[in-house]
Parts: sequence; structure tokens; C-alpha cells
Amino acid sequence: MDAFQAHIEVLRPGNGREDFLFVTHKGTHPLRGDFSGDVLKLALARAGLGHRRITWVSLPHTAASLMFDAGLSIFEVAQRLGHHSPNLTAEVYTHLMRERHDEGRVVMERYLREGRKAV
Repeated sequence: MDAFQAHIEVLRPGNGREDFLFVTHKGTHPLRGDFSGDVLKLALARAGLGHRRITWVSLPHTAASLMFDAGLSIFEVAQRLGHHSPNLTAEVYTHLMRERHDEGRVVMERYLREGRKAV
């Protein structure tokens, strides 16, 4: 995270947590239709990833993957992605939660085996 913050400071000096990371050449919030051409393509080239097939859809998908891996609940992920309902998040990202399903089973089995004591 420190490296990411340092990188942001170089690219967007003075930006805070609530500021836009990706902006157009005019410094405004990019529109969805213009994002790939105006912002993402340039950012990928600067990062040395211009050869990768990364689209604007890859960004929230990657964010959701990381949040689920970190242990955030479906409700927390939905909020951070700006979804009005965790149902939408579940419909779109259910495949990312399969691993968590097995982890949950193990936790529940241990909980029940140990006399329902919270872990």
C-alpha cells in the first residue's frame, strides 16, 4: 500500500483518498465510454502493461477479487463497489466466492465440533 500511495503521489500530487485516481487530460472524471481510450490505455502503457488485455471491467473485478480474498463480506464489497444491493454483487461475483465457501464450511465444522464456541 505504501508503494501504491507513493505512485499516486507522483502521478496525482496532492490527491487524497476521496479524489479521482484516473482523470482525463483535462483533469475531469472520465466518462465510461471514454475511459478505455482516454485513461486506461495511457495508464497501462506507463505501467508497462500495454500488451495486456485489461479493460475498464477488469478494475472492479480485480477490486472485488482482492476484497473477497481479504475476507470482506458481500455487504462490504457491495458498498465499496457502489452497488445498491448485495444481490447484484452476488450475481456478478459469485464465482469469486467459491473458495470462501470451502473456508466457511471448515469454520462452521470447527465451530460445531468445539461446542459452538466462537472462533
